[in-house]
Amino acid sequence: MVIEVKARLRGFAEVEQKLRKMGALKESEGKEEGAYFESEGRGALCIISGGNAARLSLSSFNEEGGYSDILVSPVADAPKLRRIFSKLFRAIANVKSEKKAYRFEGIEIWLSHIDLLGNFIMVRGEKKEDAQRIFDLLDKLGLEPEQLVEDDFGELLTKSRSRM
Repeated sequence: MVIEVKARLRGFAEVEQKLRKMGALKESEGKEEGAYFESEGRGALCIISGGNAARLSLSSFNEEGGYSDILVSPVADAPKLRRIFSKLFRAIANVKSEKKAYRFEGIEIWLSHIDLLGNFIMVRGEKKEDAQRIFDLLDKLGLEPEQLVEDDFGELLTKSRSRM
């Protein structure tokens, strides 16, 4: 299981500069496409494709910890899984994103521009004990509490579509 805290950003330049000064290593950069489906309760169900790989992601917000719990599993045939999910779940949206991935002291940092939603930083750890390190890192990067986002991307997409 992965835990994640995400926040909205206006742009990436300032955060990237701080990450470099701290010694974070840039691991990758690329484009992805996500097919979001409605899930029961509060959470996002998404098939994400990018590069030569695809993965299934299910996230839900952990109210007690203030972060999202995320289960991720590789997918061998993303188009086939999308067709199956389209019959089982209501599709929310297909979105494209551009992502830069960094690593700092065992913590993953993703800077992503997501079509229809904007710019985000997602900071991920592998275990619950990483939560405090994630919040400390966000503080070092100068993020304010009001920038934090509890809604998963499925919920954000649903809200943005209802405003259109």
